[in-house]
Amino acid sequence: MKLTSPMISVRSASMVAAFFLVMLTVAQSAQAQSVVVNKYFNGAPDAVELLVITNNLDMRGMIIKDFSASMASDGGGKFQFSTNALWSSVQSGTLIVLRNNNTAADVSAGGADYNLDVGLTNATYFSSLGGTFDIATTDMVMIKIAGSGAAGVTGSIHVLGGGTAGAQYTAAPTPKLISSGTTATGFFAYANNSTQTLADFNGTDATSTNTVLTFGAGNNANNTAYINSLRSGPDAAPTVSSTNPADNATGVQLAANISVTFSEDVTAPASAFSISCVTSGAHTFVLTGGPATFTLNPDTDFAGNEVCTVTVDDAQIADVDTNDPPQNMTADYIFDFTTVDPAACGTAFTATYTIQSNGSASPIVGSTVTTEGVVIGDFQGTGELSGYYIQDPTGDANTATSDGIFVLSSTAVNVGDRVRLTGTVSEQFNNTQLNPVTSVIVCSTGNVLPLPVDYDLPEPSNNDLERVENMLVRFPETLTITGNFLLGRFGELVLSSDGRLFQEHNFDRPGSAGANAAILAEPLRYVLLDDGKSIQNPDPTPYFDANNTRRVGDTVTGLTGVLTYDFSEYRIQPTGTVTFAAANPRTAAPDAVGGTVKVSSFNVLNYFNTFGNGNCTGGPGGATFDCRGATNLAEFNRQREKIIAAIVAINADVTGVVEIENDGTGANSAIQDLVNGLNAATAAGTYAFTEDPTPSPGTDAIKNSIIYKPATVTPVGSAVNDEDPIWTGQARNPLAQTFSLNTNGEEFVFIVNHFTSKSCSASDTGLDADLGQGCDNQQRTLQARALLEFVEERQTTTGEARVLVMGDLNAYGEEDPIFELEDDTSDTLADGPGGLIDLAQRFVPMANRYSYQFDEQSGYLDHAMATKELNTYITGTTIWHINADEPTVLDYNTEFKSVAQQGINVGTPYRSSDHDPIVVGILLLSPTAADGTVSGTITDANGVPLAGAVVNLTGTQNRKFITDANGNYRFENVETNGFYTVRPTRTNYSFSPAERSFSQLGNNTEAAFTGSPSSSNVNLLNTPEYFVRQHYLDFLGREPDESGFNFWSDQILECGSDAGCQEAKRVNVSAAYFLSVEFQRTGGLVDGLYRASYGRAPRYAEFMPDTAALSQNSVVGRGDWEGLLAANKRAFIQSFVNRADFRTAYDGLSDASYVDSLISHTGVNSNERDALVSGLSAGTLTRSDVLLRIAENDGFVQAKRNQAFVMMEYFGYLRRDPDQSGYDFWLQKLNHFDGNFERAEMVKAFISSGEYRARFQR
Repeated sequence: MKLTSPMISVRSASMVAAFFLVMLTVAQSAQAQSVVVNKYFNGAPDAVELLVITNNLDMRGMIIKDFSASMASDGGGKFQFSTNALWSSVQSGTLIVLRNNNTAADVSAGGADYNLDVGLTNATYFSSLGGTFDIATTDMVMIKIAGSGAAGVTGSIHVLGGGTAGAQYTAAPTPKLISSGTTATGFFAYANNSTQTLADFNGTDATSTNTVLTFGAGNNANNTAYINSLRSGPDAAPTVSSTNPADNATGVQLAANISVTFSEDVTAPASAFSISCVTSGAHTFVLTGGPATFTLNPDTDFAGNEVCTVTVDDAQIADVDTNDPPQNMTADYIFDFTTVDPAACGTAFTATYTIQSNGSASPIVGSTVTTEGVVIGDFQGTGELSGYYIQDPTGDANTATSDGIFVLSSTAVNVGDRVRLTGTVSEQFNNTQLNPVTSVIVCSTGNVLPLPVDYDLPEPSNNDLERVENMLVRFPETLTITGNFLLGRFGELVLSSDGRLFQEHNFDRPGSAGANAAILAEPLRYVLLDDGKSIQNPDPTPYFDANNTRRVGDTVTGLTGVLTYDFSEYRIQPTGTVTFAAANPRTAAPDAVGGTVKVSSFNVLNYFNTFGNGNCTGGPGGATFDCRGATNLAEFNRQREKIIAAIVAINADVTGVVEIENDGTGANSAIQDLVNGLNAATAAGTYAFTEDPTPSPGTDAIKNSIIYKPATVTPVGSAVNDEDPIWTGQARNPLAQTFSLNTNGEEFVFIVNHFTSKSCSASDTGLDADLGQGCDNQQRTLQARALLEFVEERQTTTGEARVLVMGDLNAYGEEDPIFELEDDTSDTLADGPGGLIDLAQRFVPMANRYSYQFDEQSGYLDHAMATKELNTYITGTTIWHINADEPTVLDYNTEFKSVAQQGINVGTPYRSSDHDPIVVGILLLSPTAADGTVSGTITDANGVPLAGAVVNLTGTQNRKFITDANGNYRFENVETNGFYTVRPTRTNYSFSPAERSFSQLGNNTEAAFTGSPSSSNVNLLNTPEYFVRQHYLDFLGREPDESGFNFWSDQILECGSDAGCQEAKRVNVSAAYFLSVEFQRTGGLVDGLYRASYGRAPRYAEFMPDTAALSQNSVVGRGDWEGLLAANKRAFIQSFVNRADFRTAYDGLSDASYVDSLISHTGVNSNERDALVSGLSAGTLTRSDVLLRIAENDGFVQAKRNQAFVMMEYFGYLRRDPDQSGYDFWLQKLNHFDGNFERAEMVKAFISSGEYRARFQR
């Protein structure tokens, strides 16, 4: 206070004196209780912890000091709190740690976290008043008021001492606290009272100890409860924090409940509340809820358009804490609201279909409208969509406009309510909605919902679903789950029509018509199924089945819900329970692949037994990397259990391990850890691994490894890495190991691979520029070429031509790298320039040909390919779908999963990785002397030959064949000096004798049988062997050869009793005959000759004899079949051009006209045309040569492929010319699916047709 005049009245002077007296008293009282010394440490450095008692304490100018060892003199060090704002207003309960150094460890937010940690020598926060702050063994620490001087005990607020009290301690005023004990240097002194109050900071019950204490918190000092009480502040009276309806709310529903929320937990009897309305009067109610929010449910509805008042009686509302007073509210709380006016319902409004219009967005966005509709989906619950969907009950009969709209509103409604709404039209993520909504009137309840609109996918055009946006929709068809990646995160599944979506390059070359058609078609085939919630990581995960999974391939029929648009996707919000069919169930083990050696490849998804950032290396001693895979040991143990379970179930003799930590092969390495786990799960010594080659496998964080079963195979030599420069800097070098089968010494070479990934950053030089094949496609293609060279090098070095290539090649089935690797013999199994056979194409049906799921599309990145020398030894290949079909929420990661969710799927092989393992069977047999024959004839009792009887030869060799049209069978190259049994079988027949057994002592053995009809009448086609033989007759015009017969019939027989597998195999086997080299070079050529010559397909009566003449005595793979076929072709073409019809059409034409006439039927280009004309003119080509070249032109052959395919369905199966309507139907369907006969279901339809099966009754 500044006095500007010496003249002060007596009254004024006394008032001033009284004021200063009062202030001094308050200040002194505050000083005595404002802050205390809570603990100190006599060590290096010394430290003191102060506890602030008074809230918003101004500590500027206060002094902290220690005393001499005897506590008898001032001495010691003194530091004064600076004028820094940090000390201007310190909260009660704050712990201030003061250290004898220059730190400023915690000065954040002005101590808002109740913890400050500052060095006494930090000039920003303290100034020194002299001396060294050094707490002696018997010493005391004092906090003093500002302005009390640097010396002595003047102005003491609080003292904490240890040892025998000295003069200074004795002179200090209370409160003061001492421990009488003494300890060595490094002791702690602190208050020790678990039920502490401020009074306990005075006395002799402090503790001295060498036990380590934690500074900056109340723990270890036994007074945490007291410290926390200082932080809670004084109690406040309870208040009403919110109501629903809010004060002065309008448009309140007549049946609305009322809720009142208080600022804290309270007790509130029903009598504390009253409801009084202008028209309907007082309302009784049922009170529920508490202790913070109470709900009043009126016994009768309110009247329309009336004002109601709710009163909360302050005297009856009491808080439940014990920190009183205050306990009750300080005043009554009163709020009003106005109810809706139902009379407005039905008056003029803007219809929902007018709001929607027929465009992609509403034309009246931003306008305020009133509309009406029936609630078809209510998603206002906790964690849901914060609104509901309404639909006009009658609509406008215009299929181009939607009748529905989304309403973002918290006003409670129910499905079936007819509501009248006023709000603003807006588009949220391109979904039309009302937001905000200013008025909601429930006009009526329990209304019948509009019938769902039936919608069949695929969409006829992009965004066609817009016309049913926000409407009740039913998909009557069967939809298949094609994606479940976000099921755990957002509760979403992706559903598609016509089966799952496949990656467009899985079956078609990039840029091809098929691939391009798939790119255009697939976005039209799917819709999302949502869970009606807006939360992330829902628990429990929706749509799980009894096995706690929901796999890709499962199906749902008749899905019904509200079709809406959000986050760039059309999605169904279900309005009822969604029932799935488990159409793709898990299997306990992979399908059998046969053979004497089972080989697998498995990407184990970053199997790292080292964790943390910067803790892993690219090879032993290499550069450091952030570890991949599991984040910690707990996650790793989950991953480890799953990987081991998968590998044990596969039960392979050799396994290529892809994506394992590149940390050598030592005792602590990842590969050793994996093998240790496998042996613990099976038996000691069951598994072993190959040592890393020298040089080591690159410098990447991951590598390839090989594990094997020593009981079955033995490594021959050491493992070898491909050291081509293309692998420089990576650990993904192909890793090769030669193995010998222990039973007979037969060998093969195994190479495991991991090509460069498809993913890259925006700055990567390998960005996707190759027709959608992913980043670094060119790099992978170069790696494929290097791999082929490595295969050849291994063949040369080891002397073993049988090589199996497996691994994650990061390329789908028809992409460039795979094309590079494939066979070059025009085999239908492969069509690239390389030299390997794709075993997945050979053995795995298209529907199962996938190992990975990305972006809701399936495809196979994991491959198995064999050299031609090994191909004949392959007995089977399968992909075990344990990962690609499983939702990611089932993996080993624990992030975002509840304890219950972490307990699901533990220790199973399912979702052990993101890639499916691929498994191959190899039959490695030793060569034996095989120059004998076993043959015979099978007839009925009348001597009539029995064709199609299966003959099984068992014993020293196990073989199978089938009788020809004359009832004959013959096994050649039978090992002599062996023992054999021959047993015939045929549907609807028994045989006498049932079998014949003999020792093959000579070269030739005859074994004849007689068949007798049985009472059964099973269609012969049901027998796989008969089915296959008939295809040889119908498509190739000859009896089967033994190897081909067994190969194709075994494809079907391997299915066992699995009807679905049998059907798929029969379709694929059947189609293979049309696609085969033998047919394409014979029947396919005949078809081309007629189309080129006459602009039409051959007729059945023309095709059959011509094909027989062309293929006469030529069997693919037997002798010089190509030379014989070439001779047949020359003779046939010469005969063809000399036929009367041909000469009539072409004899009178010039060379140019002759060529022009032929190519008019084919589409041969102008350059090719000119070359043909020139050849004729120069005499280097004959007219038969020209015709053959045109008929075999690749473009022409491909262009007519689908037409010829449909034609052969009629010729082969029905033995007749096609009827035009049937031909047109199947051609249109095959064209629609870009030649994919499986998806078109054409072959399936013909082989199951009654007309075809009627040919083979018995």
